[in-house]
Amino acid sequence: PVVTMDTLYLFQESYTFYETVQSHYKSPLHLTITKPLDMIEEPILSKEEFKDAYSATLWKDDPKLYTKVTKLEPMQQKLEEWNAAMWITGRRRSQGG
Repeated sequence: PVVTMDTLYLFQESYTFYETVQSHYKSPLHLTITKPLDMIEEPILSKEEFKDAYSATLWKDDPKLYTKVTKLEPMQQKLEEWNAAMWITGRRRSQGG
């Protein structure tokens, strides 16, 4: 499976790319949707819901919580769900490595 973290603040080009990949490989792209910690059981599916649950500026006000809510927790959930032994991640050249 392929996982990408949808923080609900991605550029439209990201979603277009996901659709292109899915149609090219004729395989589902497992897009992990942001899910708040333990506040609710359902995933947050829109920016409006995210703003209501947290704030419009969580990324600026509390970057650690933002990262935990939008990236770390959803990834951990998928890794556990799929019993993953490893994963490969992509990074931009500007991020080093």
